[in-house]
Amino acid sequence: MLVLAMEKHDYVLIGRGIRVHIEDYVTDKSISMSFEAPSDVKILRGGIYKANAKEKSARPCESRAALSNLRITSQKGDYVMIGDSVKVEYKGNKKGRPSIGITAPRDMQILRRNLYEAEIKEHADQGDVHAQALLDTLQEERAQRKKQVDNQIAKAKQIINTRN
Repeated sequence: MLVLAMEKHDYVLIGRGIRVHIEDYVTDKSISMSFEAPSDVKILRGGIYKANAKEKSARPCESRAALSNLRITSQKGDYVMIGDSVKVEYKGNKKGRPSIGITAPRDMQILRRNLYEAEIKEHADQGDVHAQALLDTLQEERAQRKKQVDNQIAKAKQIINTRN
């Protein structure tokens, strides 16, 4: 298992076409993540919760075939299976940064956002027009996600202030 400490709005690419995106920190113990995969790849959501004070048990998995995007809020121990061989688990916060564990076949490439974008930027710097367009799209997408999250936080603060 590869364990990565992430930042808000970071993402990881797994293999070809699977993307795990850290959307926001919901609380100290949970985060919001989104998962993107090709439409022919099944995404199964699973996790652990306390059934009662004495025992832990797995909660039902939710199967979503033909799904290209799934957004969930995860607590420590929650996981998502992508296809038959990729497991992404929320490991908790370490020093204020959420950590995710990724279990995937050894031959499957795992790239953090910064490495992926550096690779694309290198191709764009060499005059690759398609790479430049992709880089522009990624930067625009990141700015849009940040704006969405900032708006959600502002709304939440407004609701809290009106209740007080």
